[in-house]
Amino acid sequence: MKYEPLRSTDTWGRDTFGHKMLVSYIYSTYIST
Repeated sequence: MKYEPLRSTDTWGRDTFGHKMLVSYIYSTYIST
C-alpha cells in the first residue's frame, strides 16, 4: 500500500491500526477513572 502521498491523513490512513489501539487504550483508561 502506498501511503507516502497521504501525509495529511497520516494519522487516519497510515497508522489506522496503531491509532485505534492507542485510542482504545487511552479511552479504556480514561473511562476507568
